[in-house]
Amino acid sequence: MMFSPVAGAMLLDLVLGDPAFRWHPVRLMGSVIAWVEMRWRTKVSGVLLALGLPLGSAAIGWALLRFAGGFGAEARWWTSALLIYFCVACRDMLAHAGAVLLALRRDDLETARLKVAMIVGRDAAQLDRQGILRACVESVAESACDGLVAPLFFAYLGGAPLALAYKALSTLDSMIGHKNERFALFGWASARGDDLANLIPARITAALASMLAPLAGGNARAGLLCAWRDAPGQPSPNSGWPEGAFAGALGVRLGGPVLYGGIPSEKNFLGTSLRPLSLTVGVQACVLFLWVGLATVVLGEGILLALG
Repeated sequence: MMFSPVAGAMLLDLVLGDPAFRWHPVRLMGSVIAWVEMRWRTKVSGVLLALGLPLGSAAIGWALLRFAGGFGAEARWWTSALLIYFCVACRDMLAHAGAVLLALRRDDLETARLKVAMIVGRDAAQLDRQGILRACVESVAESACDGLVAPLFFAYLGGAPLALAYKALSTLDSMIGHKNERFALFGWASARGDDLANLIPARITAALASMLAPLAGGNARAGLLCAWRDAPGQPSPNSGWPEGAFAGALGVRLGGPVLYGGIPSEKNFLGTSLRPLSLTVGVQACVLFLWVGLATVVLGEGILLALG
């Protein structure tokens, strides 16, 4: 093949989107997490799950590649591309964000709240127009790391097995990595593991989003400065980097207090409100998101080519 399975996976995602079927690897991961959580919600079981699910996912990926390799290099390439494809979320994120923006364009706030609730963890029922836009742009920015740069980064680093391991950690964090009474102990290891896994990808995302900002009508220098200045003040060690870069690059203010399950979460603001959040900003965020994903693949393919 002229390009790697990682590039093939990205192409599959752009063309097909994320397939919805029972045996989707991420759905299977979610089923395992839910099964363990219902039976053994303790700190020890949480640690074992945080270690076992990523390692098990990587082992299954390795076994599938080894099996496919018995049918030749081309079969192994396609198997690797397919497994990585399940770990990437580009087209679906754009579709979800587009649905939110379309509802807002029609001034249908109720539908917009329902749509944005599908891509954020915060309470969305009482959000006004600005709150919906803020949640949407923040989700797009954070997904540029979680759904694009990070899985692609690990796929280039260690192929499909490492991409699956990352996706397992990310799924664990999204399902049980919450700082509430139910998951504080059980999800502690998953949250810490996800933080560690995203340390490098989050900063790569911020750098790429800033540098590519002019392609979406943004400001590169402002993106870098905002991420550098505001990201360290966020509760998460990683989410503030892509969100700060998007906020600075697009000249808007993100972050601030939100509600999760009725419980306030005090987050610092990111960026300066040079202009109000609008549909135009939402579209620009989506364009920048896509450019970040494409640039990650181009950069990865270039490094592979340079290494021979």
